Amino acid sequence: MEVLDTAIFNNEISPTENYVSIILYSDISSYKLIDFSLELLKVVEQDCLEDIGWNNQYYELNNVKEILHYYQKQTSIFEKLEKHDILKIEFIEKLVNNMFENAEENPEEAIGKAKELLESVMKTILDNERVTYSNNIDMKKLLKKISNLLKLSADSISQKELPQELQKCAFGVISGLNQSINGIIELRNKFGSGHGKSAKNKPAIPPRYAHLVIGSTYTAVTFLLETYDYVFQNKRQS
Repeated sequence: MEVLDTAIFNNEISPTENYVSIILYSDISSYKLIDFSLELLKVVEQDCLEDIGWNNQYYELNNVKEILHYYQKQTSIFEKLEKHDILKIEFIEKLVNNMFENAEENPEEAIGKAKELLESVMKTILDNERVTYSNNIDMKKLLKKISNLLKLSADSISQKELPQELQKCAFGVISGLNQSINGIIELRNKFGSGHGKSAKNKPAIPPRYAHLVIGSTYTAVTFLLETYDYVFQNKRQS
């Protein structure tokens, strides 16, 4: 917020950009704030349109609306994810919230929570389908188990879902996702929470890397949950 205040004071960003930035960087429920803000703007527009007229304030109001509508589409995935049964489990909800809350002030903690979130989602899926695994299983073996369960290997991507000429491309994307997950694991092992450090030490990794890890984690979790629903809903319906 201090950076935003400085930017406004120096006329580097407009009040519109500031308003939207506050909404977007608040927490995981940004989409709720966006929806609320759009409803509030409707009321303001209806009550004050005659007084505002076609002046700069009216254009500023429209700018806010356009930006919010754009980000409303971008954040809709959070709403979909938040409603998924697995993410409604209390301890997983806490992981999600802690991950977002720590991104700026404690990026190491955020990275640690991102890894825990991935691990918890994968284990919950395996538990739901009665797939056994050892208590001390490492993340790479866990990822292999979940890939086998969800048929994400090169020779098991559904031909019904994708034509043959696209299956190789799809597997390339999935391989990239696996590399991203492995990168999160490595970051967690080297920089994440769980390693002792002096309270006076500054974070070993900049917040922007925590943001990257959070985005990558949400991409991975989204794909795993959507694939899980697709594979097992079809299986149960057949």
